[in-house]
Amino acid sequence: MNQWTRVVLVLSTLPLLGCPYDSPTPVADASTRPLDTRLAGDWRCVGPKDKEAVVLRFAAISPVELEVDQVGADKPNPFRLHSGTLDGAPVLNLEDRNPDDKNKWALGRYTFLRPNVVHFELAREEPFKAAPAGTKPAETASKALARSDLFADYCVCIRAEEEKR
Repeated sequence: MNQWTRVVLVLSTLPLLGCPYDSPTPVADASTRPLDTRLAGDWRCVGPKDKEAVVLRFAAISPVELEVDQVGADKPNPFRLHSGTLDGAPVLNLEDRNPDDKNKWALGRYTFLRPNVVHFELAREEPFKAAPAGTKPAETASKALARSDLFADYCVCIRAEEEKR
């Protein structure tokens, strides 16, 4: 089982129509475009078949990088979101911080549906498996993005309320 599959299981997010694509290197070019500052903080994330939401904590490392941890997890599995660009479109290079995983990168994107609701998607594995041998991952991703065939739902998150003290 690859690390991104474990992340999906650990985070109890909705099942994908296939597996997310993972890679030994980032797929998208690094970007200097800042990530949305509204991402910082705690979020309750859930998929439609989940019985419980999980709380993810997003912390800014820099304007183009966020650390993400599951709050209260027995075995932490931190990852980082890096600002990226694919054919001029803003995307995320997701880095699994598990040092044992050689395919530690995934490609994703996010959309704020409302100020306190964010939707995350991950690149599907199928376009990369169907690509001709020798095709660079960025080229495959660009073609699938142009066909609107790259991303699949990952989770929807709502901002967690701060506890009253």
